[in-house]
Amino acid sequence: MFVPKSHPVAVFGSCGSLGRATVTELRRRGFPHLLGIDVGSENAECTANLQLSSSAAADGQVSSLRLQQSSVLDAVAKVVAERAAQSSAASAATPSSSSTATTPQLSAVLCLAGGWAGGNAASEDLLPNAEAMIASSLYASLISVSVAARFNTPLVVLPGAAPVLGAQACPPFMLPYAVAKAGVHQLLASASSDLATAGLPVETKLMGIAPRTLDTTVNRQNMPDADFSCWTPLPELARQLANWVEEPSKVVAGKMYEVVTESGKTEYR
Repeated sequence: MFVPKSHPVAVFGSCGSLGRATVTELRRRGFPHLLGIDVGSENAECTANLQLSSSAAADGQVSSLRLQQSSVLDAVAKVVAERAAQSSAASAATPSSSSTATTPQLSAVLCLAGGWAGGNAASEDLLPNAEAMIASSLYASLISVSVAARFNTPLVVLPGAAPVLGAQACPPFMLPYAVAKAGVHQLLASASSDLATAGLPVETKLMGIAPRTLDTTVNRQNMPDADFSCWTPLPELARQLANWVEEPSKVVAGKMYEVVTESGKTEYR
């Protein structure tokens, strides 16, 4: 499915480290319509921003979550309508390019929200941390696939985690993180097994990224003695995400790509 750059890209977590790097790369490549979605912040490089209320996910109430989902869908619809209005003259001059029910309305939905919160079974903040991780990773992923279903999106990227891959369990001190990311991995596996039954367009490429460690300022502050040569630079991953947005046909549908950096070289396995 070819989608021109004139179609909008929605970026969840647009004010996080990876989100900002990805928005910068997409702007550099000439994507003119970028919708940034984040909690309480705006990304000035995006052409439109939606600030979500942290209370919607924090209280865990269904009504609040539905309101958050509705806000995202409305924001995407507005960006799509504005883009359509700008290209209406060209569409009128070329009847064969008129929109149909199967015409993509977005280039991609990139869910790059996440963060990290840990804790074990004895931690006082076990449940608050679990709520925060589920909100930032799993709820955001569910809203992302609902956007793709509504707007016939060719590419959806979900935020996985390398420690959740394989037979070995996540370390027991990071239960909130493990539970949330495991949910994202299962969402990817379940939805991609039968896109039509999952309510998604059959041509949608649903995938995930599972980095080991991203090279961010916060991670360097928290782990100053680590080997940074095995951390993935943000510009590198942002470039690969932009490559996938430009050519979703190169994506293996349903795959959770493990992002592995060794000796400064990054691979997507």
